[in-house]
Amino acid sequence: MLLAPEAEQLLVEGLEELLRRRLLQRDDIERLLTLWSRYSGKCPKCGTVVEAGAQFCQKCGIELTK
Repeated sequence: MLLAPEAEQLLVEGLEELLRRRLLQRDDIERLLTLWSRYSGKCPKCGTVVEAGAQFCQKCGIELTK
């Protein structure tokens, strides 16, 4: 499921604000962005559109099932 491009930017801005307020740690943000990428249908590393349920990115080979 692909979401509007601006949705990801809003997520990143919100997570950065939570980091600035010390409500999240950098590791939390990386984990949440990986989850976001998985559910938005994009590879978290290279941004390539991936098929639902894919275990690896077809372009860069990163594991998507973590």
